[in-house]
Amino acid sequence: TTSSNLTTKQQKNITVQKDRRPLRILPRGVVDLYPTSLSCQRNCDCGLNHCSGASLSESFLSTYGLEYSEKLKLAEEQQQQQRSCKTTTASSSNNSFWKTSPSSTDHMNPEMEYMSRQPHLTPKMRAILMDWLIELAEEYKLHSTTLHLAATLVDQVLALKKNPRDEQPCISTAKNNKVESDFIVKREQLQCLGCSCMWIACKMEEIEPMSVDDFVYISDSSYNKEEIANMELSVCMSLQFHLQHITPVSFLHEYLRASQEESHMKTGATGTASSCCMAKIQHSLLEHMVLYLLELSLLPYELVTHKPSLVTAAAVYLARATLGLRDADGRIWSKSLQYYTGYDLIDLEETVMCLHKHQCEAEETELKSVFTKYSTPKYNRVSFKTALQSTDLGF
Repeated sequence: TTSSNLTTKQQKNITVQKDRRPLRILPRGVVDLYPTSLSCQRNCDCGLNHCSGASLSESFLSTYGLEYSEKLKLAEEQQQQQRSCKTTTASSSNNSFWKTSPSSTDHMNPEMEYMSRQPHLTPKMRAILMDWLIELAEEYKLHSTTLHLAATLVDQVLALKKNPRDEQPCISTAKNNKVESDFIVKREQLQCLGCSCMWIACKMEEIEPMSVDDFVYISDSSYNKEEIANMELSVCMSLQFHLQHITPVSFLHEYLRASQEESHMKTGATGTASSCCMAKIQHSLLEHMVLYLLELSLLPYELVTHKPSLVTAAAVYLARATLGLRDADGRIWSKSLQYYTGYDLIDLEETVMCLHKHQCEAEETELKSVFTKYSTPKYNRVSFKTALQSTDLGF
């Protein structure tokens, strides 16, 4: 039966059935980011048209986010669980990636500590590589998702351990012929690894990915096309072509929305045009500040073991603290943010303090790509924002 043959009543019933979702009971004080109906979510007297077609379209699209958000968190837990279980194959990973429930509440992944298994590398070498990748991403105007995926691929492949069930030999071994990891990288190969991982990330995230010639040029011809292509193949084979990984950017949209809706709730009671515009400006500043802190988080090796969602939550917390954003009760970490992130202050403290340390050192360090990038008007010069004293962080 075509839609033209259906009565108006039948069409309405079909629409209701499609839009019907089970009601969710949220804790008191938690904003509903995923409404079950298409309606205006902002009731204020500011005079702005929050119920315009564009606003309602944004509201409608946001209703798709709940299922994705829940599956994303399950996938992060399973990704951590799979790394602990060294016998998981690529095929079973692909089939059950979105189905297995989390069995661990641990916020760290010790399996990602790989420096002891990489005899030729140091944390400083890794930081230099990440700083160079950040500079490369800005030069070629790559998306944040591309940059973070490339950084994740670098860490994932360096953290590989030899699976005794694998019949294939390791990609490389240490000089003493003792197998320490599936992927031992020498110092002179590290930048080539970075080029290959960025190339893979570009192919997956960018509409017009960089070419291999671009990487030959940007690396000052340190590697030729064949070397970069061979390294790309080694990365893909080592990861068994499991190249889509969860990164801190994966959680950014939901956490920013939770923070933004808190701001609108705070100004909604006395909503004026100026207050709503101020909320938009605050959201833009917050987004750039969080992106700044997330890119800073790529540099320190100690954050490699932290879950991506925890790093994003810590970045949002530190950004809100730095910008002086509070909820209606004067708290940095609102009930909505605690609910949607799943982290409370105790969970965040260690990661926030680590990020804060690098935020304070960003201007004085030798690796200034992130600080320089976010000191431009394009990013509201958020890197110039004075970092708080550690005693003012609310812990």
